[in-house]
Amino acid sequence: MNNKNILDELQSNGNSLMPSDRLEPTTIESSLSGVKRKSYKGIKTACVSLAIVCITAIGVGVSSNRYTLPVKTENTNVSSYNEIYEIVHSIKKANEESFLDKLSNKFTFGEVYYNSIAAQDIVTNGVSEFKTYTVSESATPEYSETNVQVKGVDEADIVKTDGKYIYSVYLKKIYITQANNGNPISISLIEAESIINDIYIHENKLAVFSWSYDNIHLNNSGDKKSKKKSTMTDAVTNCLQVRPIPRITKVSIYDLSDISNPVLISELSQSGKYLSSRKINNVLYITSTHDIYDYDNINKNKPETYCPVYTANDNTKCVPAENILVADSVDVINYVIVSSIDLNNPDDFSDICSVMGSGSELYSSMNNIYVSTYCYSRDTYNYTQIMRFSLNGTDITANGSFNVTGNLLNQFSMDEYNGFFRVVTEDFNSGTALYVFDSELKLVGKTEDVASDEDVKSVRFDGDVAYFVTFRQTDPLFTVDLSDPTSPKILSELKIPGFSEYLHPFGDGLLLGFGIDADPATGRSQGLKLTMFDTSDKTNVTEIATRFFSDYDTSLLDSSSIAEEDHRAIFVDVERGLIGIPYYSYGYTSDTYENEENMSHYAIFQYDKNRKEFVLCKDIILNSNDTESCSEAKKHNHYTRGLYIGDYFYIVSPDKIYSLDYSTFELKSGLNLEEATAIDSGLVTELPTELSTEPSTELNTEPSTELNTEPSTEPITEPSTELSTEPSTELNTEPNTESGTLQKQ
Repeated sequence: MNNKNILDELQSNGNSLMPSDRLEPTTIESSLSGVKRKSYKGIKTACVSLAIVCITAIGVGVSSNRYTLPVKTENTNVSSYNEIYEIVHSIKKANEESFLDKLSNKFTFGEVYYNSIAAQDIVTNGVSEFKTYTVSESATPEYSETNVQVKGVDEADIVKTDGKYIYSVYLKKIYITQANNGNPISISLIEAESIINDIYIHENKLAVFSWSYDNIHLNNSGDKKSKKKSTMTDAVTNCLQVRPIPRITKVSIYDLSDISNPVLISELSQSGKYLSSRKINNVLYITSTHDIYDYDNINKNKPETYCPVYTANDNTKCVPAENILVADSVDVINYVIVSSIDLNNPDDFSDICSVMGSGSELYSSMNNIYVSTYCYSRDTYNYTQIMRFSLNGTDITANGSFNVTGNLLNQFSMDEYNGFFRVVTEDFNSGTALYVFDSELKLVGKTEDVASDEDVKSVRFDGDVAYFVTFRQTDPLFTVDLSDPTSPKILSELKIPGFSEYLHPFGDGLLLGFGIDADPATGRSQGLKLTMFDTSDKTNVTEIATRFFSDYDTSLLDSSSIAEEDHRAIFVDVERGLIGIPYYSYGYTSDTYENEENMSHYAIFQYDKNRKEFVLCKDIILNSNDTESCSEAKKHNHYTRGLYIGDYFYIVSPDKIYSLDYSTFELKSGLNLEEATAIDSGLVTELPTELSTEPSTELNTEPSTELNTEPSTEPITEPSTELSTEPSTELNTEPNTESGTLQKQ
């Protein structure tokens, strides 16, 4: 049966149904008119008609200020899960009968009720209804926090600190280390059953994100060898015979009251692959994406075979049907699941909801979470679907979905400010665009067709201003005025070689860029670079300083950094003008390409405002030898972070922690995490520094005469309120100016 037959049958069966005026095709079309679209031709009519049938058959309802999957109208005894099953079954049937077409053309069900009705009937009156959190201000924090996109909205990471202890992740292990005034001491170790994604610290609680196989959906799929023959064609079966194994996202909560003996107090999980998370005050928000792969074993009487589930301390349930919604253009059985946990009472999920749709990027303000997914169709325009989930303490409410032309680069492409949602997109045909939506998700402003032949490399919103970088052979930095949300205006365009992959406001009138230098003629990469932009005049943004990593080592022309794609890896202290970045260089020691040379580094730069230049304060080589494999170099690069606590800066790698004086950047101490032993200072290699000697920016460069190399052997069972700073040994260290290696005397 082809698509036309399906449509004819649905229309025939729906003749007796009486849709309301708001479900007429013209009404649905007008509700979507705020977004640029292309004609769907024959499919367009089918989509709208099918949407009407689906909506009318199911009905529309709202309950307790939450979207609900609507129940049928009067005198029905059909359960909500049955209604979900009908939608799932329709998708399954359409996929079976049009799979071969889908290989070259995306078949969609069109705008289903979640998108069509939300804009006019269900969206609430804006963010003012939701609880607003306050963020405590501190001019000089005692310790640094994860580099996040939105102030007050914490993001999980592989390294965290609470100002006294450092918590670092490597694969299945979490090392807990006492900072101890620059003399780190190993305290305890947590070993998980599976790879750890990242962690949070909240008071005396540690939240750990990991994954495992979804045994519930895996078991429901039955024995693959004895499974009945698929209803699809042989060609379809061959294409689908290798299916991904479903996963679950797991959150393990540890009590750290006794830091030397962390105790697992709660274990929660939800269906799907971990997408991202956020923490606002004491509330943790978790998102995952769940796919139903095995259509043949969907059982109408077993909702767990086609709905997401969640588990709290071995008690597993399906997500309530009234908490499940359907997004637009659903053509596969995917779910986005959003849940909340009160870290003060983490025994169970506080709330959980799901939307039948997909997700790839997440942005969160203090009041809303936005989940986006890119949709591609050869016959229709390329667009991104964005779903909104409003937050009110532990309560989560899905309340809006809309489409924008093009795709998003990452989470920084989205932003919410003063009740307006702004988004920067990139389209293969029409170039870069910026759209502005009001609190009811209605399009109110836009600027389109910018740099149509270039790729978006970075985006940063800063209040009433947006910056974005595009690239083909040079780096145009665009500055956009958003003071009037209904009329975004491009104020300036600056072109320089290379491109910035990350942008960070650096105080009044300054914008930091981190990215890649490139040959302006060919666009070929020439290594990492830092750039400082003067943004004091938004109509004439200029480049005032550039630092190429290869300036002090030509081998760094071939260098890369995890910070190019993960902003959490970048350390920024605007007040002191400091930037810390892990990176690695790769290449060969000779023209014969026989000896591979891969070096893992952590570099700290200071931006001197008076001299308008970047100064290298420290560059430590993290790996133990210069013949480390490329994969090992990348491992150090991926798992390394920088942070400060009090007067000391700590470089945390997968297996080591180095402490530096935060004023002079002299190496003070080091700890081998795997062996809980001090690091031999003779094995620590440093590149020569470039500390300024000008009076206005002078830094003390005199090397420390004492280097602690042995951690305390006394067991610690209670967090100490007074820490001893007396080193156990004394070493005379003098930097070797030729090799940069500390030599033990």
